[in-house]
This record gives sequence, C-alpha cells and structure tokens, in this order.
Amino acid sequence: MLPTGVSNIQRRLGPADVDPDDPADQRLAFQVDHADPHSHSVKPYVLLYYPASRHVEMVDPNRPSRRSFLRRTPVPDLSVADLVLGAAVTICGRQLLVRDYADDATRAQLVRDVVQVRISVPDRYMDSLADVLAAVARPIGAVVRGIRVVVDPPPHIGMGRRCVVVHLVASPAVTRAALRHPRPDSAAAIISASAHKEPAGASVNRGMGSGGGSGGAAARRRRSTPSTPGAAPATPPVDIDAASDSVAAVASVRRAIAKWPGVCMLDPPTMDAMLASPRPDLTDRETAGSSLMLIKPHAVLNGHVPGILADLRAAGLQCADFQSHVLARADAHDFFQVYQGILPDYTRALDELTSGTVIAIRVTGCQNIVPALRDVCGPYDPELACVISPRSLRAKYGSDKTQNAVHCTDVPDDAALECQFFFSLLEPMAGMD
Repeated sequence: MLPTGVSNIQRRLGPADVDPDDPADQRLAFQVDHADPHSHSVKPYVLLYYPASRHVEMVDPNRPSRRSFLRRTPVPDLSVADLVLGAAVTICGRQLLVRDYADDATRAQLVRDVVQVRISVPDRYMDSLADVLAAVARPIGAVVRGIRVVVDPPPHIGMGRRCVVVHLVASPAVTRAALRHPRPDSAAAIISASAHKEPAGASVNRGMGSGGGSGGAAARRRRSTPSTPGAAPATPPVDIDAASDSVAAVASVRRAIAKWPGVCMLDPPTMDAMLASPRPDLTDRETAGSSLMLIKPHAVLNGHVPGILADLRAAGLQCADFQSHVLARADAHDFFQVYQGILPDYTRALDELTSGTVIAIRVTGCQNIVPALRDVCGPYDPELACVISPRSLRAKYGSDKTQNAVHCTDVPDDAALECQFFFSLLEPMAGMD
C-alpha cells in the first residue's frame, strides 16, 4: 500500500500529463527523503527519473497542487543503477535518500533490471575478502553497495559467530559488457567462459524474493547447495536480479565463490535478518591499536573497494571491522568539522562524503597503526602522492583533493573517537536493498 500522498501524485501525474508510448516520457518513480539541515527535519518527496534523457522531476506529496517542487531538470551523471533502495543521490545540492519505489511499475522494472548480489563471508576469510570481492564483482561489473560485519548471525546460515555480509549491484549493460569482454587482470577470463555453459533451462530469480516461475524457489535452493566438502550444509537461496545475462551472472558468481567453502549467496529476507542482528558497541580493548579508514563514495562507485583492501593487506595491515553508511550532511559535518577553516574546499569535502555509500574500516595490524595507515594512504593531494608516494592509495585511486579515495585518522589521539563515531554512534545503513 502506497502512502496517500504518493497515490494522489500518481493520479495527478497520469496519462493526461505524459504519453506512455513516447520513450522520452517513460519514467521511474521513487519515494525519497531529504534531511533539511535548516529545519532539522526530514521531508518526503517523489522523485521521477526519465532514463531516456536522464532528467529528473521532484514532487512534494504534501502539496495539493499539480505543480512540481522541482521542474524537469537534466542530471547527466545519474543512472538507473544509482537509484537502488537505501542509496543516496545528490540532485541540485540536495542529498536524497532513496527509501522505496513510488509505484508498482517501477518496482517491477527495477527488480528485474538491476543485477543484485548478496553474499556472506565467514570470518575465517577476512584476510581474503579482497580476493572474494574481486572474484565476484569484476566478472559481472558489480560494485559494493553495502558491507557490514555481523556478530552472532542466525544459526541456520552456518556462518559461526561472525561473518561479513556484502551487497553488490550493477546495471544490466555493465554486466553484459563485463561478461562478454572480461578484463584480463581479473578472474573473469576464466569464470565468464564457463559461465555461458550454464544449462539454458536453469531458472533465475528475477524478483526480490519472488518465486520466479514454477519450481523457482526449489531450483534456487538446489543450485545454491554447496558441493564442496566442509561447506555449510544448508545455504540460503540464490538471489540475483537481472533482465539480461542473468543465467550467466548466476553461474559466474557461483563459480567464483566455490573457491572459498562456506561463502554463500543470500536472498533479501536472509540478508535483512542478518542486518537486524544487534551490533555490540566497540570496547576500549578493540579501539586500542586501531585506526579508522573511510573509502569515499567516488571510490566505492568506481569499483575500487577490492583493490584498496588488497593494498591494505599487502602493506601488512588488517581489516578488523567494516560498516557502510550513507551520511546525512549533519553527521558528515560533525565528523569533519575539525577541518573547517583548515581545508579550503571544506564544502566540497562534505559534498563528497554525503554523495553515496561510505565504507568505514577499523584497521589494525601493527603497533603504530595510525602513522602506518597514514603512510599507506599517502599525501592528501593525489597529484602530490603520485610524485612522492606513487604506490599509495590516494595516488592509485584518487583524482583530486576532494575525491582522494580515502580518509584516515590523522593523529593517534583521534583514533578511538573516530572508530566509535562510525561503529557505535552512527546508525548503520538500513536494508542494503
């Protein structure tokens, strides 16, 4: 059941306003929230997205008139893959959290048209997480949308006391290109070749937990049962949603995770159950000897998470904890305000931190962890990093002083506070759908 305001908008913006047969008028509708920094309130809107022209329109569901809150406006950098539930998008300077679909047609199309992969990785593979993510994501062109360490997951998952859950997404066009033209430096060269050999009759779940045809749920359970000795005896059903190359994507991911017994694919209800499990607050013992690193939204969106994790491991550092967030501007300001007046591009820095998914990592692995991590990250300016520290994270994955790939704790006295901020004070991403 849609909220009354949304239903009224659908009636007001009906066939009289658009031509449904004109591709330029075909649109997707989303319920979004905007946290107003001035009134300190959350305002709901309906966001209309026109894929053909990459235009958007915003409507206030509480307004009785037909007039749009934001008239149809081009946003060339926005794509359908950005509009995943729980994601943050910035439009005309406003950060919008995508909360739900605003009509059944949008729900049906995007559940079908966005490739979504959810996996659970046992704690024993924490040091290999970069390899797991690279093997899963690169062959299908996916990027990490959300990640979290779960303590005491549901027993039937077979993950033990601790595991990492990861949500990856990709657009169908990206997946199609990645499967047909795999990168030579990834596992895709081997995996995608065999992925296309999946039997043509294999059924695929094209919906968020839907049956997907006769025998769909049972077929998914059979396909997801581990065949490797020592794997969990009962694996949750596979859930990959795609309009194109979905069978090949399923085969690719299944073959990729087979190397790590116990890594399994999750359906949305199982993922939600794991995310609903309580997260214990960090103890002083855990924060001692830790430093914080943030992977910034542009690096997440550009698919650099596996590479960054691999570089941390190569430097001898360990990732002890993960938590993804979509930061409200007020939260980003609270965290970053010590740099206000110091950074000339402070406003742009806040824009970057609130532009999408941020991945917080509690890093350990050596006695002087704060300066060690700072050296791995490199100078704040990627151009300078390329000169004096070309193997650093900012030199490899940053583009300018704002989009410099990562943030890290600057001084040892701040390490515990920064870790507490992201792992105890902030609410984690809800859902990851």
